[in-house]
Amino acid sequence: PTTPAVAFKTPDKLPKVAPASDGQFIVATGTGVFAYESTTVARTSLGVGEGDTPEFNQVTLGVDPTNVDHSVTKSYADALVGGAFWEDVDVGTVADVDLSNGLEAGDTIDDYTLVENDRVLVKEQTDQTENGLYTVPASGAASRADDANTAIEIEGKKCIPLNGSLTKHRFYFCITGDITLGVTNIKFAEVTMMTAHNTLSGLQGGQADQYYHLTSAEHTAVGALGATYQPKDTGLTNLAALGYVSDSMIKITAEDTYEIRTLAQVKQ
Repeated sequence: PTTPAVAFKTPDKLPKVAPASDGQFIVATGTGVFAYESTTVARTSLGVGEGDTPEFNQVTLGVDPTNVDHSVTKSYADALVGGAFWEDVDVGTVADVDLSNGLEAGDTIDDYTLVENDRVLVKEQTDQTENGLYTVPASGAASRADDANTAIEIEGKKCIPLNGSLTKHRFYFCITGDITLGVTNIKFAEVTMMTAHNTLSGLQGGQADQYYHLTSAEHTAVGALGATYQPKDTGLTNLAALGYVSDSMIKITAEDTYEIRTLAQVKQ
């Protein structure tokens, strides 16, 4: 049997005509009837100001942002802001280590004996894709620390190892960006701290390929082989200012004063 058509009857209070455009709202006018209103008009009718911002409680985001205008999760923000430093790093490596068994509890790194769950900054791997922060197991292979096992948790991170002969209290940071784990070479650099000294006696420190700028108030510095070095003074400054002239010599015209004389001038 054919289902009979049912006529839909518009309630008396609803608008009797079609909306003027898509996106209009049916809004109570306050006079006992309803009317179609545009978004702008409906906002005023509903008492929603243009400057108001809606508030949401505990919105769950399923993925990390991929666009500069996207919202971010708490874990993502923590990794960027709260996690600028890796905390409680126990020691740093000073040579390549075998990650399959070289970071077990009881092993020694930089004169420090590892304990299970220690955190080790691995920074000297021959395969630099392996560099990063690792957790020490009782035995077996070490794994990346929970707060350092994604690219965003490694890029730009800083740490200061707490133990070791060479790495203790030194400041390291990751200088590699756009990391793809297992593919990108991950590099760490050391920030050399500046220290003021009132005496050069006993001054030591530094490693290979590190250079320091020493400024001394003394007039004469004696080298390790007994060589004596002339301090910078007015005479040296004036002498250094002379330019090169072919077939010439330097004439002392007064104390700490010099000038270039060519051979032709000397013969005159």
